[in-house]
This record gives sequence, C-alpha cells and structure tokens, in this order.
Amino acid sequence: MPSPPPSPPPSGITSIQTLTDYLASRSTPTSPKVSSITPLTGGTANFVFRVNTTTTIATASGSSGDISSNGTAAGASVTSGTSSTIIKHAEPYIAASGGSIRFPVQRMDFEVGALRAVGASMALGDGSRVKVPEVLEYDAAAKVLTMSDGGQRTLKAAYEALLGEGEVGVIGERLGMWLAGLHYATRETRIGEGGNEGGKRMYRWAYNHLGEVAERFGLDVGFCAYVDGKYGALLLAATDEVCICHGDFWPGNVLLADDDDGDGGDK
Repeated sequence: MPSPPPSPPPSGITSIQTLTDYLASRSTPTSPKVSSITPLTGGTANFVFRVNTTTTIATASGSSGDISSNGTAAGASVTSGTSSTIIKHAEPYIAASGGSIRFPVQRMDFEVGALRAVGASMALGDGSRVKVPEVLEYDAAAKVLTMSDGGQRTLKAAYEALLGEGEVGVIGERLGMWLAGLHYATRETRIGEGGNEGGKRMYRWAYNHLGEVAERFGLDVGFCAYVDGKYGALLLAATDEVCICHGDFWPGNVLLADDDDGDGGDK
C-alpha cells in the first residue's frame, strides 16, 4: 500500500499576509504604522522581510480645543517619520525547501544570543563603521526576530554596480579588521548550551555532499572526500570553543548603509 503524502509544513509567518496579521496582533495605539512589507531573498534557512513603518506626531501650537478634519487639534503641526526594520522568522525546516528539509527552530535562539553577545563584546567605542545588527525585539515563542536594518544594498550588489577599486580595498580592510576583532573579543564568549548542534550539522551538509557535486561535473571525488574528512569534521568538533565564528561570512551578508557617502560606509 503506498505511503500517504507528507504532511504540509506548519503554518507560520511565511508570507506578507501572515506577517501583517502577526504585527497587527501585537500593535498598540502608539505603534508605528506599517506602510510596506517586502520579502527578502538571498538566504535559504529563514523567512526574512523588510518592514517599512511611518510614525506621525501631532504637536499643538495653540490652545484651541477644536479638532481639524484629519483628527488633530486645530492649529497643530503634524510631522511624520519613516524607518525600516528587518524581521526574520524560523520555521522547523529550511525555508527554501518548502518543508522537505527539517531544521530545528532553536537556531533562532542561538542567532539572537550571538548578535547580543557580539554587539556587547565589540562595543569598544573605536569608531568602527562595521557592526552587527541590533536586536530590537525577540519573540522567542514565535521565533520572530526584529532587528535594525543595515541598508538596502548588499556588498555583493555594490561590487557589480557601484564600487570603484579603491572603495573595495577600503571596505575589505575594514571587514578584515572587524573579523579579526570578532575572533579576539569573543574568546570567552558563550552563546548557549549545546553548541548549536543543529546549525553545525546543517553547515556540514555541503561537505557531506561535496563528492556528489564533483561526480556530476566529472571532478575528483576522492579529493572531495579528503576535504570532507579533514575540514568538514571540524564543524562538529565537540571541544572547539576558541571564539565565535561567523558561519556565513560573504558579501551577500554584508549590507551598506543607505547614508553611505561613497567612502566605504557602514556595514
């Protein structure tokens, strides 16, 4: 008898509508008004959105008690401000897999712990323009992380269209110094019990299946087995507690601030 089809993945915050409903359920009369929500691509593990909001502030300029047609006090001045945040949500599977590859949601707890720990460890007041996003809110029950928005452009996109050779050098130097500082500053930093085993196993996936890709393209499968055994095994080393390492450090995960003045601005 054929096996029944797999159950659909759990229904969560996986679309603009479900995120809109979630934010509405947590809003208050003083909450900023959501003006737009944009799903972000480039990653595979989680559901990620940029949320733009508008805040309106009415300031009374007179003593009149009359109310104008827009609901503000007569004679009041109205100012609006806009801002954006990044919201990331973890489901118990790889988002890009549609539910077929399981991935424990505890990964989000470790990410939040890492962001907070690194932000605290590297708050050295040295004027560095490279920094991790700030954790603004974390709903641990729903696995929803709200953090500051580093900018609209990734460094990968900027390579292709915006940066000159000198700017690439400046940014590369700053990123290298930041990464060295990360390793130095977090030698005694711990971000959770268990060492994020789920995350390490997922990163080991690429090493475990390296030979399959090599065989498909007629490359040296034996060498891939060597790479997996020598380097892939390091990902699961139980006693490796040297420092915090960035598990996915590449230009697609570096954002350039929107107010970048062209000299290799905030990342």
